[in-house]
Amino acid sequence: MLNKNDILKKSALKTKKVFVSQWDGEVLITELTVAESDEIQSIILGGKSIGNTEKMEISIEQYQKSKKLNIAYGVVNEDGSKMFSLEEIEKMPNNDVLDFLNEQITEHNRPKK
Repeated sequence: MLNKNDILKKSALKTKKVFVSQWDGEVLITELTVAESDEIQSIILGGKSIGNTEKMEISIEQYQKSKKLNIAYGVVNEDGSKMFSLEEIEKMPNNDVLDFLNEQITEHNRPKK
């Protein structure tokens, strides 16, 4: 029978190294916590419910904010601490590195079958 400690050990956030060619090096990305995922989803949904059957559209602002948060939460140092603050990400050049990191973090956080 599993106990709480067994479950928490198995629930540790998984990390993955990704090579960022534009930076000529690797960074560590992590799975997001439930709270972090919920915050990003609430921005994307913009007050709509998930079960809504109408076509979902999000504004550019919603997408940009969700992307920045995804990177702020998903890029970590080796000790698991967040590498960048949201403010630091907002000061970065808007280039394909941020899109790449967003895609990698999103893929890393997709449910595994």
